[in-house]
Amino acid sequence: MGAPRQSLALPLRVIKRGTLLRGDPWRQLERLIGAMLLTSSDVWPHAPWFGLNDIVADPDQDGRHLRPALETALRELGVTWAEVDPDSVRLETNERRCERTVEFRLVAIDGSGASHTFSMADEYR
Repeated sequence: MGAPRQSLALPLRVIKRGTLLRGDPWRQLERLIGAMLLTSSDVWPHAPWFGLNDIVADPDQDGRHLRPALETALRELGVTWAEVDPDSVRLETNERRCERTVEFRLVAIDGSGASHTFSMADEYR
């Protein structure tokens, strides 16, 4: 099963026709994961897997816990067309700039070779 032709992302946006805006599934998934990386696990008690910020904000984390958390999140979101490339997950700290950088690659599981690299830097204090 390949990626859907179009999908939704957070924040949900309504277009003039009154329907939800849809777009490229890789970009939409990137936006959704970006929101998850900025969300604490206690924000949505019914879905603690959604909040990945606890892992990213912990300066003692080196990425080993991020991969299984991302895999759980994809599964809980019902994403059956992509998975985390296990060798691509990086979580680095730049202490001088008080910044954490998250990088990983999502790959299509249909064998098409399609992939999307995600990279995000965020300040912490």
